[in-house]
Amino acid sequence: MWSLFKALGFAVKQFRDDTNDSEQAILNVFKNASDEMTSYEIARALERRLGHLVGLGTIYLAISRLERAGKLASRWGDYTPPSGVTRPRKWYFLPETATVDTADQIV
Repeated sequence: MWSLFKALGFAVKQFRDDTNDSEQAILNVFKNASDEMTSYEIARALERRLGHLVGLGTIYLAISRLERAGKLASRWGDYTPPSGVTRPRKWYFLPETATVDTADQIV
């Protein structure tokens, strides 16, 4: 598969410690965040940081892998937007046990 990408002129990048670029970008967002974030907030932060849109499918897949690896945790909670309608949201955050270790690995 990689040889096909190379043949088509795509750059193939080697990833360290099984963390791909989208996962690393999400961890970088949390390194600079002071609190938990929803997936929408993560997407907007990535957009500001990278200068282009990142698909929510890409974000959800990366978040799922980070949760399985123990680098990210989540909880369900309510969010009340200016409209006043309370809606449940999934909030993501760095787990306390991984805060220092994960943040130190972030480039």
